[in-house]
Amino acid sequence: MGPTLSPAATLPAASTSTPVSTASPLLGPGASAVVVYVKDGDLLVWDEATRETQTLFHADDAINLTLSDDGQVVAFLRRTLVRRSELDWYEQSALWAVDRSGANPRELVSAEELRAFLGTSDTQSSNIPQLEWIPGTHRLLFSGWTYIVQAEGESHAVPQGLYRVDADTSEITVILPAGNSLRFFPSPDGAWIALISSTGLGFIDLDGNGLRQDVLTYPAVGLLGPIFPVGVWTQDSSAFVVTGSLEDSPSTNQNFTIWRVPVDGSPAQPLAAVTESIVDSVTFSPDGRQAAYFRHAGPAGQATDFGWYVAPLSPEPGALSIPRWTSLFWKNLHWSPAGLAYAFADDSLYPLCPDAAQDVEACGEGFPLGGDAARFYWLDGERFLYTTREPYDLYFGRRSGETVRIAEGAEAFAAVAQTCAEDAELVLNGPAQLQAAPDTVLLTTWQIRNTGTCTWDPSYRLTFLGGERLRGPRSLHFRQTVPPGEEAEMTVRVIAPAAAGAYQGRWRMFSPDGTSFGAEATIDIVVPFDEPATLRPDQIVARVAVGRGPSRVAVAEGAAWVTNESDGTVSRIDLDTNRVVATVQVGISPRPIAVGYGAVWVGNLGDGTVSRIDPASNRVTATIPLDPSSPAFGTQPSGVSAGAGGIWVAGGITGADHGNVVRIDPDTNEVAASIEVERWPAQIVAMEDTVWVTHSVTPFLTRIDPTPNEVTAKLELACPTMGLAADAESVWAACVSEPALFRLDARTNQTTARIAVGHHSESLVLGPDGLWVTSLAEDTLMLIDPETNLASRVYAVGRGPLGVAGSDGEVWVVMSGEDAVWRIRP
Repeated sequence: MGPTLSPAATLPAASTSTPVSTASPLLGPGASAVVVYVKDGDLLVWDEATRETQTLFHADDAINLTLSDDGQVVAFLRRTLVRRSELDWYEQSALWAVDRSGANPRELVSAEELRAFLGTSDTQSSNIPQLEWIPGTHRLLFSGWTYIVQAEGESHAVPQGLYRVDADTSEITVILPAGNSLRFFPSPDGAWIALISSTGLGFIDLDGNGLRQDVLTYPAVGLLGPIFPVGVWTQDSSAFVVTGSLEDSPSTNQNFTIWRVPVDGSPAQPLAAVTESIVDSVTFSPDGRQAAYFRHAGPAGQATDFGWYVAPLSPEPGALSIPRWTSLFWKNLHWSPAGLAYAFADDSLYPLCPDAAQDVEACGEGFPLGGDAARFYWLDGERFLYTTREPYDLYFGRRSGETVRIAEGAEAFAAVAQTCAEDAELVLNGPAQLQAAPDTVLLTTWQIRNTGTCTWDPSYRLTFLGGERLRGPRSLHFRQTVPPGEEAEMTVRVIAPAAAGAYQGRWRMFSPDGTSFGAEATIDIVVPFDEPATLRPDQIVARVAVGRGPSRVAVAEGAAWVTNESDGTVSRIDLDTNRVVATVQVGISPRPIAVGYGAVWVGNLGDGTVSRIDPASNRVTATIPLDPSSPAFGTQPSGVSAGAGGIWVAGGITGADHGNVVRIDPDTNEVAASIEVERWPAQIVAMEDTVWVTHSVTPFLTRIDPTPNEVTAKLELACPTMGLAADAESVWAACVSEPALFRLDARTNQTTARIAVGHHSESLVLGPDGLWVTSLAEDTLMLIDPETNLASRVYAVGRGPLGVAGSDGEVWVVMSGEDAVWRIRP
């Protein structure tokens, strides 16, 4: 930290000015903007609401000014000419501040203090070339320089040092002493300062600590003096985008690379290469997609034509904190805070077409400015200020075409666009982390409360701030007004990347003047897998051909049992020989299968029955209608499970607005209970004291207590589900339409994880090493680690994997597209 100096003296207001009365502030609650400007050395204020001008401070010698973010403090420079003879004189400048009401004028940095900082004599001229507010505070950063009036003046002066002064207390801190030639840029969050010299970029914090010099270096290519790159911060203050890597070109212009330089020390990223240009011409789009720059045509040094061009930035650095003002001449193409591009030509402002590549691509008539514009300032996306050259006049304008001349002969100006306070908080954020399969569409909804005093209208927007945009929107505008205290719902649709990894995208509220505010809304995505691995030959124990249209498999009673839906059969596979040793004819379109209570149980979709097979004789010993009163139109069994004292069958009822779960007594082969559930029950798992049921059309998971045979919970999920597995502690249910698997706590019924899986995961099985999941759409077999809820292995398998079963560390998978079953030892 640099040395702290004594506060500068505060002069009595009566001795230097005629302040405006504090009883009636210039900017009331109903006003929308205020402009402070310098005319004839005095500070004046123009009020947009009343279109009236008042004198704020009678100084006689003011030469420049700036307004704090809240518009409460005006800081300004005062210059005194000291003449020793007709040909010998010098200039000295001091930094002052005054409240917006006109009260409390005070000197912050005297001319003597400034010269002491710069180490110059009493007879040399000195000034403050750069003066910036630390965002959201009343503290100012400034540098100084010295020059000889009678020679080149300030045109060739070099900025020196970096200093901070508090406009409320007048306390001054030296951050970097003179001898350091630089330009500086405070970050939007006020935590860091980017330091640009003619040969390198560095960072330092607001207290002068953590100096990191030459994070990015480049050669000095000064022509008649040092050339400083230009740059802007990202809105999230994570990086600085700069036109570094300067190179000489054959002409008087330069070549340079635009870089994104993270403040955390991560490697810099090149975003674009520009040739035959001028760094002072570069401007950036607010969304970080593009940069504009000047370039001439013709041989080196013989410019026959010139124009401004737009280059894409890749990778996109995210939203940028672009300055709202620009000094024209080189910067003839730039963007409004609303993100629209404009170009200046023929004393007019022209709106450019979306994604224009040059400044000549205008879409709409030009806006006459009434003179040669010298400096331009956007209040917000609709309103702006500008000054003209010869005459030097100050104007207020709107995109609708209105112009108001505020003053003649205004040397400098500053403005604030808002009189209310902007703030926002997240009432409802999305989940802390989303797992997603590669290239999956995800929706995240945020509930945002207006905690400021401004009313949000469609000129406000939720904008991508930084991180990974995930192919989501760059901005979402409000479709309705949101008064203070009320809430709005914003939904962002993103797409998970194709490559495995952890990703985060950040969005934030933006006001019409392009300033971000409020809490950040984040989307955190983990893509746990990408390209599946290929099974080694030794991992595929056998490929066993079965009947037509195989669907499900179960392994027990010394065999693997496979239902063949097209044949109406069940294939029995010998575990020692991997051969089909029996084919059992059952009902019409058999699909679900379970083994328990000394039998194999098969649900027949086509006739609404359950077939019981004796594994000793490979014969059907019972055919049980699920609805004896209506065998042709009864329950169509989609899931079968043995446990909890019975055979449990889930199925839909044709034409009914509900589904059924049927309990069969394995001793009598009779229907012992019929339980009404939600429509389209899919798969069923019976545990010792609980029965779980998924639903393929409605987004519910049903829990049944087998003791009274009653539904004890209907849990709503984010999607309809099919595949199902459970143990004593957890339940897993796979979505039908989304590549997602939900894990629930079996004790609390609460969802504990959303796990990324493949599309159309119809079957799950728990094994000793984790949860195995098939993906019918992607022909994969995935192993989920229950400890991390992430895929630990993903294998490419045969065509159309449907049913899956596990036994003794092996996995049996039905390949419906091959009429086969694979036996896998992973």
